[in-house]
Amino acid sequence: MKSTGSDFLFLCRSLYFKKITPINILTSNDADSVALRAIVDEYFELNKLESLCGFYMEYQYCVNLITAHFVFERKDKVSKHYLNDAIEIIQRYSTTPLDVELAKEELQWLEANKNILD
Repeated sequence: MKSTGSDFLFLCRSLYFKKITPINILTSNDADSVALRAIVDEYFELNKLESLCGFYMEYQYCVNLITAHFVFERKDKVSKHYLNDAIEIIQRYSTTPLDVELAKEELQWLEANKNILD
């Protein structure tokens, strides 16, 4: 687990430059997406959710947004605190003027998950 944090960051960076958006990482067969999902699995298996959620502070390469989607994906295994933080991050990205396409994608995700968020 020692280098897992830096591996997580580098994979997020790689996916960002490949233009694989956070929502698509969850289902992509790209090798970096698969590797990133394996790292997240490891965080959960080792009960290191607090360490994983530490990536909420990383704004570059959408690291915080990627983390938020992974946390939401496992909403039944996380505390309400971490889940609420994830939702807040996703909501912020849904209104960003910096990347209109990403904002649209996140807004669509919020609409699709509206019943779960209420």
